Amino acid sequence: MQVEGLENLHALYKEAVDLWGSEAQLDMVVEECAELIHAIQKAKRSKGTDIVPAQEHIICEAVDALICIGQLPHILGVPIDIFTKQHEKVYCKLKEKIQLSKRKKETSQDCAELRSPTK
Repeated sequence: MQVEGLENLHALYKEAVDLWGSEAQLDMVVEECAELIHAIQKAKRSKGTDIVPAQEHIICEAVDALICIGQLPHILGVPIDIFTKQHEKVYCKLKEKIQLSKRKKETSQDCAELRSPTK
C-alpha cells in the first residue's frame, strides 16, 4: 500500500477531526505521543536484549504519533501552511546547527593536530 499524496492525507486528517471532534483527536495526539515516549524509554532500558522488536514498536508508535500530529492544523483550526512555514524554519535552524557543529569539530581537530608534538 502506498501513502496518498499530501493533499489526500490532509483531507483524511480533516475527515477524522470532523468525525470524532477536535477534543477527542487532541486527546489522541497526547496519547500517541505518550506511547511513543514509553516505547523509546522501554527500548533504552532493554539494552543487551533483542533490539529488533523494540525498534519495530518505536516505528509503529512513531507513525501513530505522526498521523495524529498531522491532524493538528485541523484540530487547532489553523491553515496548514502555518505548520509548513514553521517546519521550514526549524529545518533551516537544524541545518545551520549541523554545519556549525561540523565546522567546530574540524577546527578542534585542526587545533589538536597543531598542539600535538611532532615526531
